Amino acid sequence: MVRVTLDGDAEITIGGYLFSLTGVTGAVTIDTPRLACDQDYTSKNACTAGDYPKIPDAGAYVSWTGNMEKIVITPDWRML
Repeated sequence: MVRVTLDGDAEITIGGYLFSLTGVTGAVTIDTPRLACDQDYTSKNACTAGDYPKIPDAGAYVSWTGNMEKIVITPDWRML
Protein backbone atom coordinates (compact mmCIF):
# COMPACT_ATOMS: atom_id res chain seq x y z
CA MET A 1 0.00 0.00 0.00
CA VAL A 2 1.29 3.45 -0.90
CA ARG A 3 0.11 6.63 0.84
CA VAL A 4 1.01 9.91 -0.85
CA THR A 5 0.33 13.53 -0.02
CA LEU A 6 0.44 15.86 -3.00
CA ASP A 7 -0.87 19.07 -4.50
CA GLY A 8 -1.82 18.63 -8.15
CA ASP A 9 -0.30 16.21 -10.61
CA ALA A 10 2.43 13.66 -9.88
CA GLU A 11 4.08 10.58 -11.33
CA ILE A 12 5.45 7.83 -9.11
CA THR A 13 7.76 5.07 -10.31
CA ILE A 14 8.20 2.04 -8.05
CA GLY A 15 10.28 -0.87 -9.29
CA GLY A 16 9.85 0.20 -12.91
CA TYR A 17 6.06 0.71 -12.78
CA LEU A 18 4.94 4.25 -13.68
CA PHE A 19 1.75 5.44 -11.97
CA SER A 20 0.24 8.91 -12.51
CA LEU A 21 -2.15 10.98 -10.42
CA THR A 22 -3.85 13.99 -12.00
CA GLY A 23 -5.75 16.79 -10.26
CA VAL A 24 -5.49 15.37 -6.75
CA THR A 25 -4.79 17.48 -3.67
CA GLY A 26 -4.18 16.03 -0.21
CA ALA A 27 -3.51 12.50 0.98
CA VAL A 28 -4.51 9.48 -1.13
CA THR A 29 -4.03 5.76 -0.64
CA ILE A 30 -2.94 3.61 -3.56
CA ASP A 31 -4.00 0.06 -2.73
CA THR A 32 -2.01 -2.04 -5.16
CA PRO A 33 -3.61 -5.46 -4.40
CA ARG A 34 -7.13 -4.03 -4.91
CA LEU A 35 -6.10 -1.81 -7.86
CA ALA A 36 -7.81 1.12 -6.15
CA CYS A 37 -6.96 4.70 -5.31
CA ASP A 38 -8.98 6.33 -2.50
CA GLN A 39 -9.10 9.66 -0.70
CA ASP A 40 -11.20 9.81 2.48
CA TYR A 41 -13.32 6.82 1.37
CA THR A 42 -13.91 8.39 -2.06
CA SER A 43 -12.62 6.66 -5.18
CA LYS A 44 -9.95 8.56 -7.13
CA ASN A 45 -9.52 5.85 -9.77
CA ALA A 46 -10.61 8.33 -12.47
CA CYS A 47 -7.58 10.47 -11.55
CA THR A 48 -5.07 7.67 -12.16
CA ALA A 49 -3.20 6.36 -15.18
CA GLY A 50 -0.56 3.73 -15.75
CA ASP A 51 0.23 0.48 -14.00
CA TYR A 52 -0.48 0.03 -10.32
CA PRO A 53 2.95 -0.54 -8.77
CA LYS A 54 3.95 -4.02 -7.74
CA ILE A 55 6.27 -3.69 -4.80
CA PRO A 56 8.92 -6.43 -4.89
CA ASP A 57 10.40 -8.03 -1.78
CA ALA A 58 13.73 -6.25 -2.20
CA GLY A 59 15.69 -4.05 -4.56
CA ALA A 60 12.96 -1.68 -5.71
CA TYR A 61 13.74 1.93 -6.42
CA VAL A 62 11.27 4.77 -5.92
CA SER A 63 11.24 8.05 -7.82
CA TRP A 64 8.66 10.73 -8.43
CA THR A 65 8.01 13.97 -10.22
CA GLY A 66 5.48 16.65 -9.39
CA ASN A 67 4.41 18.47 -6.27
CA MET A 68 4.67 15.58 -3.83
CA GLU A 69 4.94 16.39 -0.14
CA LYS A 70 5.17 12.89 1.29
CA ILE A 71 5.21 9.24 0.24
CA VAL A 72 4.90 6.26 2.60
CA ILE A 73 5.12 2.67 1.39
CA THR A 74 3.70 0.04 3.74
CA PRO A 75 4.21 -3.61 2.88
CA ASP A 76 1.01 -5.63 2.94
CA TRP A 77 2.13 -9.22 2.76
CA ARG A 78 1.67 -12.16 5.02
CA MET A 79 3.81 -15.20 5.66
CA LEU A 80 2.29 -18.56 6.46
